[in-house]
Amino acid sequence: MIVVRQSWLAVAALLILVSGCSQASEFDTKVKAVTAAADQFVVLAKDSAATGEAPRESDPAAKPLLDLVLDTTSLQTGPVQPMSELEALNDWNLDVVKVGLVYILAGTGVTDIAALPNMPDVMAKINANTIKYAPEMGRYIDAQLRLQGALIDTISTYMATAAQSDLDQANFKSGLAQVRSGVAGTLNGAVTTFPTEGLTDAWRRDRLAALLAIGPRAAKFLLPEDVKSLHDTATEVAGQMSDPEVKAGLASFAATLESSPANPSPQ
Repeated sequence: MIVVRQSWLAVAALLILVSGCSQASEFDTKVKAVTAAADQFVVLAKDSAATGEAPRESDPAAKPLLDLVLDTTSLQTGPVQPMSELEALNDWNLDVVKVGLVYILAGTGVTDIAALPNMPDVMAKINANTIKYAPEMGRYIDAQLRLQGALIDTISTYMATAAQSDLDQANFKSGLAQVRSGVAGTLNGAVTTFPTEGLTDAWRRDRLAALLAIGPRAAKFLLPEDVKSLHDTATEVAGQMSDPEVKAGLASFAATLESSPANPSPQ
């Protein structure tokens, strides 16, 4: 399963409630540069849906664009972004998806994931793209997971100090439910990509760091039923792995979900 999310729509619902006008920050400036790079990359890859050949990270024209969009190191090492930066996080999230879809849809004949026909040959092509573009897809998945972690941190920090009357607003509750659904879908997509035949164990091991980093935060952020479903999926996939490090990493991720109580409110 490929990690494709639509949760930026849910983030927009939250923005209506909690964000106000503010001066452009250093983070906003960075994300504007990320957006410009993502748009340039899409132009560079404009024929890939037809030809099946997407720009590789070894391409000198593509590499700086991919590095800017997919390098989420600052989200790991920097402070939690305030809710005033939620829109910028949302934009970066969408930029990563733009880039990922180039590789996912290469050779399928379509450029819009919503228009993708659910046919065996098309699904086989998408799985083949995961293998063909494994280095780029790995970076894409890592960036998705780290951005999800940043969104969780931002929203959870806001929820910890917000007035209950704000948390009880229908707008907020609806948006939060959609964001939680998006986080759960992203994590499920990442985990269920592991068994894809043709991926190397080295590739799988490289994904563990981002997955394990988000595990404890997701366990507290998601609803109990989503935590249980994700735990069961991770446990099942761990059982399919032959590499001891990959198996142990997925088992550790599942154990984190099992031992950390999910935060069920507001629903």
